[in-house]
Amino acid sequence: RVYVVGGHITPFVGKGAPGFKKGQRGLKDYISEAVTGAFKSTGVSASAIDRVYVGNFAGELFNSQGHLGAAVAAADDNLRHKPSMRVEAACASGGLACSEAARAIIA
Repeated sequence: RVYVVGGHITPFVGKGAPGFKKGQRGLKDYISEAVTGAFKSTGVSASAIDRVYVGNFAGELFNSQGHLGAAVAAADDNLRHKPSMRVEAACASGGLACSEAARAIIA
């Protein structure tokens, strides 16, 4: 069995979001916030992570960056050189990333 013990969700950003100002924060900032927030909520350190799955829809369209699996290394040096990948499934990207991470643990 695989259990999700915690995580972190960044605020929705974009046109129509409360307090949104274009260029205020970048994608790297949101990824770092999500990664460090997940570590804080779980009490797990980056050194305990074996691989990373990033769920994202249309990063290359809105941020000119589609290679988001590697972007998590900017959040913590202990994530460098760990296998990481971006999972894309439109609005189900986050759910599919969680599913693939669980499948990797079971395998």
